[in-house]
Amino acid sequence: MFVRILALLGALLLGGCSFQSTINAIASEERQQEVIATAQAICANPQSMRDRFAPELWAQLEPQLPQLSASCPATDAVYQITGVSIDTESTTSAPSQRREDISVVAGSEAGPWTVFEFVFRQAGNGPMLITTMNTEKTATMPGYLADVQAWNDSVNTVRIVGAIILALIVGGIWLLVRRSRRRKAARLAAAANSPPTI
Repeated sequence: MFVRILALLGALLLGGCSFQSTINAIASEERQQEVIATAQAICANPQSMRDRFAPELWAQLEPQLPQLSASCPATDAVYQITGVSIDTESTTSAPSQRREDISVVAGSEAGPWTVFEFVFRQAGNGPMLITTMNTEKTATMPGYLADVQAWNDSVNTVRIVGAIILALIVGGIWLLVRRSRRRKAARLAAAANSPPTI
């Protein structure tokens, strides 16, 4: 029982939830990589992604492809998922509807940065299509990405502090157990050395 309590305490102190683990709980890593690959392909060769867009959105987007290329990040940019929201609706009278709102930030410390905001929709067993896409290019790191980094830093701090607290607790318990055993041994030795009573 004591070991179980220590294990639970350790899990609570050391099991800080990073931003990425939160994202992973919502969208699979495979899905995240698919969306990142979509953002990269849209910049590298947007025409190759035509079938990934809803026809009405592509009709609006195609004339704007030159401007889209100008808003893309550098080729060595790092891509990161920064937001995921998934909603599924299912009724007996209509095919199930799935909507995914996913944000991707791409860039490097030197900048610039590009924010991609996608809305994917899927009806029944049909393809998952992009129905909304917005891009924004900035010279500096987006504020919420800095918040993500601050979150991860705070989680690491919690883990370090938790490890120290857990070590102090375990050390204190070990000292108490050791002191108790010494007292017990001393009492047994005293009892063994005392003259028998008649």
